[in-house]
Amino acid sequence: MDVLTQAFQETCGLAPERVIGTGTTLDTSRLRETIGRSLGLSCRSIHAHVVGEHGDSEVVLWSSARIGGTALREWPGWTRDREEPIATKIRTAASEIIKRKGATNHAIGLVTASLVGYILRDERRVLTVQRRQTHGE
Repeated sequence: MDVLTQAFQETCGLAPERVIGTGTTLDTSRLRETIGRSLGLSCRSIHAHVVGEHGDSEVVLWSSARIGGTALREWPGWTRDREEPIATKIRTAASEIIKRKGATNHAIGLVTASLVGYILRDERRVLTVQRRQTHGE
């Protein structure tokens, strides 16, 4: 769990299962957008995920990435040599934005607003968020 998310949960005294961190949702969104743009497709057709800790140690799950029902690695025009440059771009996006703009608050604000909307509308989406595990999990 993200340190700030855990600190928020502990400071507020909320039950751990009532607090969600944005996890790698923003990174996953950036990944889907980048793949879509490189192939000339809508990011809504790209199903790919970034997992792990946000930043330098995050991992792109290339082997499970799909476009519709087709594995990304089987998509016409896709080659594995495209993967590492994209993964590096996704891992370093936040630091690049901070260098240029001084902060990354707008994108994470949009991700948070989307997450809240999904919850309020009970959309039951599968997302790369964080939550603190309770005992027995």
